[in-house]
Amino acid sequence: MKDKLKIINKIIELLSKHNCLQDIAFYYDDTRIHTFDGELKTEFINISDYLSEYFDIEDYYIYMTFEGQFYDVINYGHKQNCYIEFDKLLEDNKLYFELGEYWNMMIQR
Repeated sequence: MKDKLKIINKIIELLSKHNCLQDIAFYYDDTRIHTFDGELKTEFINISDYLSEYFDIEDYYIYMTFEGQFYDVINYGHKQNCYIEFDKLLEDNKLYFELGEYWNMMIQR
């Protein structure tokens, strides 16, 4: 769990640096960290109810949803430095991402 939180915090720092932290949520181990109302908040939820709609929940390491600027980074190539740094951050930690829909991804080992 600490490894997941460490990665999430690195991603939050990166997205904040590139002004892409609007409407972002991370899901892991029945926990949601999100910025839906402009503030970073942590909540405890039944994650399997939510994720089973989109992914095989047995396979995820961290699940992420996004709108706003990061949506444009992932789907339209905006802020290419942000995309490059995000991809490198994952690669440096032996992770990769797989899109589910245009607005969500699974970060996996």
